[in-house]
Amino acid sequence: MGGDFDKLRYYLPTTVVKSIEDRLQDEKKSMEAPMVESLTAVTMFVDVAGFTKLTKKLSGVTYGQELLTDALNKYLSFLVKTISGAGGDVLKFAGDALVALWPLNLYERKNFEA
Repeated sequence: MGGDFDKLRYYLPTTVVKSIEDRLQDEKKSMEAPMVESLTAVTMFVDVAGFTKLTKKLSGVTYGQELLTDALNKYLSFLVKTISGAGGDVLKFAGDALVALWPLNLYERKNFEA
């Protein structure tokens, strides 16, 4: 691919990287911005219940923020590994939340819609 894209790919969701790679290989597809691509997918939003309350509670405890950060990092790491292992793609993190996506191929779509 190109040098700039090779550097950028590590900061993009896998679904976006695959779409760009497909466009780069298919001469009929344009790479002009803005680009829009529709897909059928399953999405998931995950948010830690009670996180704000817990943050306030631990803010007065010695090393409370460090404990909370460590716990959140371990939890989100577990989620990312689980999502990736199941063929999903984490699209976005927002504090204690994340959005994940599982694109469906044509075969999966037919079975999903049946």
